[in-house]
Amino acid sequence: MTWDYPLDWYDVLERCAQDEDLVDALVETFLTDSPGHVEALRQAATAGDAPQVRSVAHMLKGSAGAIGAKPLAAAMLAMEKAAAEGNMTAAASALEAVQDEFERLQAFLAEPDWKDRIKAAGACPS
Repeated sequence: MTWDYPLDWYDVLERCAQDEDLVDALVETFLTDSPGHVEALRQAATAGDAPQVRSVAHMLKGSAGAIGAKPLAAAMLAMEKAAAEGNMTAAASALEAVQDEFERLQAFLAEPDWKDRIKAAGACPS
């Protein structure tokens, strides 16, 4: 499954009981808090700290899922699983996907018309 957009608008809207103001608040919190967590994840992976990688990846997977960022959540899941298995080589590979998806999500959400674009497209996997 591939995603044209870094988040599923209808998923996050459903999670927020159709409250777009709540979606906005969740996205704002994610954009404020997540860069530091992604950096902590990178540092833990570089240090080979599997328990910390697993913990931070799990937390970020939940945060990404809460805003409907399914591609990022999937990348976090791969990293979390690799760390849980103690496979830091696979975790390092997964980190590249995490960083790519995180940057894609940040760039998309920085666009002033992101909601209009995603609503018009339906924001579903293709």
